[in-house]
Amino acid sequence: MGVLQARLCPGLTQDMVQLLRSCGMKTVMDLVSADLEEFSAFPFSGTDLYEELKTSTAILSTGIGSLDNCSMLVSILEK
Repeated sequence: MGVLQARLCPGLTQDMVQLLRSCGMKTVMDLVSADLEEFSAFPFSGTDLYEELKTSTAILSTGIGSLDNCSMLVSILEK
């Protein structure tokens, strides 16, 4: 079994190795078989963020016709 060591892969620094060892992960097999879901961030895609933006914002009139037409074009393209 491969022992975890710094530079085994680009993201594995000495600090990360020490952190993993403090959590009981000493080998590559320990790391692969660990439930890392609790350590990872909730995944977001650009589409998710865009959809959230669309539902939480409104298109308001600026009083500048050409600028308002641009925002109307964007809302047409979204559909």
